[in-house]
Amino acid sequence: MGCTASVQVLPYSTIKKTNSNQQPVNPDDNNLQQENQQSKDNNVNESKDNKVTEQERRQREQQKQQKKTTKKSRSSGTSEGGIRLAECSMSSNNPSLPQFIETCVEYIEAEGMNTEGIYRIPGNKAQVDLLQNKFQEDPNLDILSLEIQVNAVATVLKTFLKESEPLIPFSLHDELLEAAEKKNEEGVLQKLHPLNWEVLKYFITHLNRVSKQKENHNMDSRNLALCLWPTIIRIDFSSYDKMAQGTRIPPEIVQTLIDQYGFFFHGENEV
Repeated sequence: MGCTASVQVLPYSTIKKTNSNQQPVNPDDNNLQQENQQSKDNNVNESKDNKVTEQERRQREQQKQQKKTTKKSRSSGTSEGGIRLAECSMSSNNPSLPQFIETCVEYIEAEGMNTEGIYRIPGNKAQVDLLQNKFQEDPNLDILSLEIQVNAVATVLKTFLKESEPLIPFSLHDELLEAAEKKNEEGVLQKLHPLNWEVLKYFITHLNRVSKQKENHNMDSRNLALCLWPTIIRIDFSSYDKMAQGTRIPPEIVQTLIDQYGFFFHGENEV
């Protein structure tokens, strides 16, 4: 038995009316949508760029502020590290001497008198960082237990002295330079704070012992003075004249202190 399907044929006018209800696609509309989307993307990217730029600006401001703080602290006689000698753990042998300085000096004199370029050649950075961290954990550290090279210990000691308050304060620099030209440094040294004087005495006496072994490491009093005067006398180069004077006289002062350590610090006759 067969089935017959009936098909309704719509008039042409009806078909035309039905199709006319659908909106035709306009290419310009697509372009406009794409432009709007691109504009949104650009706005997002611009916002991100603005955030990055703002972050960079803040970082630069922070860096400027840090530099100002560093400069201010140095001019007041304290380095960025802000180490005050009086706040250090003191030696049981000398209550006016930081334990850290004594430990380093004793190690250098026991193990490093034959080390080439002592105080001139810097130590291995990894060993320097390790030693600094260990000292922060234990001021009474036994350096021998770490197998640290002597130059690394000397570098750590120099760094400590650079980051501490100046042994010779800025307020005495001009007077010291004038006294040095008249060969009268002793009068200025007597004005040092007792703690600064004691540390300077200990360190200069140590440098004299080092200089007496110059045949082993090529570091006589002159070479030691050239390497260490910026650590001992931190001159403020506020003018060209001061810079010219400050780079000529301080090495001579430090060398004189090393050579005449007995006269300046131990009540002996000048030699």
